[in-house]
Parts: sequence; C-alpha cells; structure tokens
Amino acid sequence: DYSPHPPICTVPEEQKEKIMEIAMRAGHILLENGAEISRVEETIDRICRHYGIESANSFVLSNGIFSTMGNERESFFARVQHIPVSGARLNRVAAVNQLSREIEEGKHTVEELGRCLDDIEQMPGKRKGVQIGASAVGAGVLLSAGGDLADSAAAFLSGLVLYVYILYIGKNLSKLVQNILGGALVTFCCVVLY
Repeated sequence: DYSPHPPICTVPEEQKEKIMEIAMRAGHILLENGAEISRVEETIDRICRHYGIESANSFVLSNGIFSTMGNERESFFARVQHIPVSGARLNRVAAVNQLSREIEEGKHTVEELGRCLDDIEQMPGKRKGVQIGASAVGAGVLLSAGGDLADSAAAFLSGLVLYVYILYIGKNLSKLVQNILGGALVTFCCVVLY
C-alpha cells in the first residue's frame, strides 16, 4: 500500500539532511537489488514525508538516483548517485520495504535507521549452487513452451553453463563484454547441442 500519508513526526532542521541521506541509501539498496523504479521513488518519498520533509524530490533512472530538497523553510540538499545494477536480491528489496513500513509506524529513531540499512546490505545472497541450479531449471522449462525433452535438456545445460560463466569468469569483465561473451557462449552451446 503506497497511499500518501501525512507526516507523523518532524525532525529538527539539522537532521533533515541526514534523513535525505538515509532515504537515498534505502533507494540505492532497492535499485541495486532489482526493485522497480516506481518502488524506489515511492520509498524515498515515504521516508521523507514521514519526517516532515516537504520539499524532497527524487528522480530515479535504472542506474541512478537524483534527490533534492530545499525551499524557504528547509535547507538545500542535492545528491546524484550512480548505481550499478548487481542482480536481483529480492530479500533485500523486501527488507527495505518492511523497514519503510516500520518507519511510517514510528518504530525506529533516526539513529537506528543507519544500523538497519547496514544489516540489510549485509544480508547474504543465495548460494552459488542454488543460483546455478535456478538458472539451469529456468532455462530448461522450454519443455512447457512447445519443445521436446531433448530441447529442454539442451536449454538446461546451456543455462547451467551460462551461469557458471557469469559467476566465475564474467564477474571480472565489464558488463558489455560479459554480455557479449555470455551470448556467444550460449549460442555456441546451442549450436553444439543442436
């Protein structure tokens, strides 16, 4: 539920910049871990609105956040953050969403929020074996899309090989080179298996 809520508490002027930093950090975690842009903007707005920051504005792109605050009643703040997308970690997205709900319920002080975000950033991801298996199974469901068992097995193997490449070899390459070589690898696997 992302309906607008009136400010529940207001913070002293000297803490508003800290709230903006916290809101941007929450947005950073969301965007970095696969949340959609509208969710990132809404979460930043919710946090600012809860603490009575009236002039906060955020503009979110797929790889960056632009946030500003300031008017005749509030000090000025402007930040731009580049955020490299590192993959979907929906457990972190869910944790930030829960934290934003708890903020609106008044369960955390401003000082606690930094520690909460630290804990969320340190949440472990899925083990590599689970990621590889999920990639293989996801690719292998070709059987339900009109392929036969041999097509499904080929897709399963290609998905497995691709994710092994992504986790162990491609991680040290630029995203562009990683994607080009990954596409070539899958194409090679499919041609060989065909």
